[in-house]
Amino acid sequence: ALQKLFDMVDEATDELVELQQELVRIQSVNTGAPDSGNETEVCRLLEQRFSAEGIPNMTLESAPGRGNFIAHIGGKNSARLMFMSHTDVVPVE
Repeated sequence: ALQKLFDMVDEATDELVELQQELVRIQSVNTGAPDSGNETEVCRLLEQRFSAEGIPNMTLESAPGRGNFIAHIGGKNSARLMFMSHTDVVPVE
C-alpha cells in the first residue's frame, strides 16, 4: 500500500512542482501585523484546484485577506482525517 502511494506521488511530480511554483509566486508574507498574510489569495488558488477535481471547498475569512481554506473529501466509511496547515510564510531575514 505504501509503494502505491509513492508511485502516485512519482506520477504527479510535474503537477506537484507546478502547484508549488504557483503557491510560491503568491505574496503571502505574514509579518505579524494584523493586515499581513494575504492568505485569501492562496485560498483562491486552492479553491480553483480543488473545484477542478470536484472537491467541495470554501474559504472563510477572519479578517479581510486572512482566509482559511476548508475542503471535504468524502469516503465510503466513517473514518475521518483532518489535515491542518498554514498558507502564509514568514519574512526572510
